Amino acid sequence: MRLVAVALGLDASWFDNMLEPNASTFAVNHYPPRSEAAGPTSRNCCSPSTPTATRSRSCTSGAPTGLQVQPVDEPGTWIGIPVVDDAFVVNVGELMTRWTNDHWPSTRHRVLPADGPGDSRPTLTTFHMPALDAVVAPLEVCGGKDDPHYAPVTPYEWERDFMARSSKRRAPRRSR
Repeated sequence: MRLVAVALGLDASWFDNMLEPNASTFAVNHYPPRSEAAGPTSRNCCSPSTPTATRSRSCTSGAPTGLQVQPVDEPGTWIGIPVVDDAFVVNVGELMTRWTNDHWPSTRHRVLPADGPGDSRPTLTTFHMPALDAVVAPLEVCGGKDDPHYAPVTPYEWERDFMARSSKRRAPRRSR
């Protein structure tokens, strides 16, 4: 977050009092091998989404390609992210989008199945969250003082509302 602060033109320590390492989560994902080669009608391993945290970081060293991102100005276009050994992929999350007043949009991404039969895809992902009582409000350096696009929110409130929205989207329809 010190690099994020510097990139935004803030003092490197600007986020220091808003961080709580125990609020972040870590996920180990294993996308299993396919029984046949991937084709043009292959389904995603996970639905397209954006991270809710300030940022997420994934390590896919040695894994076949499959992570794709969608450019903000090109909905429907997906760009493959190359696998680079000993490198990380950093996605901007929705809370960082709020903090930057839309200057840094969240990264819509998806994971495709591995290309060949027998190929699998492991990922190690960290979802970085600020302290649950930190106030996430558009930063002045991003126009937040004069033209805020979002109301201030704590990560706890944001996550609660996100979970409520997600459960409504996933609720099964009842037949009449």
